[in-house]
Amino acid sequence: TVITILLTTLLCLCTISSPMTANGAPMEEPASNDSSLNTAFEHLFSATTTKDSINAYNEIGLYLYNNNDFAKAAEMYRSALNISVSAGDKKNMAICYQNLGNALAMMNHLIDANECNLKALDLFYELNNEEAVSNVCKAIGIMCITNHLYKTATEYLERALAIDTVMNIRTGGNHAIDVAFDNLYLGYAELSKYRD
Repeated sequence: TVITILLTTLLCLCTISSPMTANGAPMEEPASNDSSLNTAFEHLFSATTTKDSINAYNEIGLYLYNNNDFAKAAEMYRSALNISVSAGDKKNMAICYQNLGNALAMMNHLIDANECNLKALDLFYELNNEEAVSNVCKAIGIMCITNHLYKTATEYLERALAIDTVMNIRTGGNHAIDVAFDNLYLGYAELSKYRD
């Protein structure tokens, strides 16, 4: 049916957002080979600052995440989070919560993943990082769809779409809005009116 196709396509195109970098943007995926892992460990062992340590743990977590070892990735993200909390580094705390939420979601620990995403969302709002807020809202919306919480999903996805639209206007059309995601979201928003 149309509903099944919409759901399947939405979940395939927009699964959980990618792990994030220090500026709250999705991390580029490094090659999943031993040299990238060795480089990440070299960064960890040579870290001289708190931020270096946080970045190294996130880098190792990303390698593990990209190799579908979500449990070990979650451990690395927790290590980075603990350092961020100890340092009072809200920006990295938000990033670590988002990354941890992604790994937990991939392990189907959706309640814990949602708690991490909500903490990340609060911190990104506080830091006024619109792009990161939009990304977290999308991740929460998608998890809500997975749990058949269509009304809540619609609310978060509407927030993400509104933020993306404003950023697109502000940048003169230079902020990319994923047309496929927007169209699927709009179709799904209509569906949610009848499912809740």
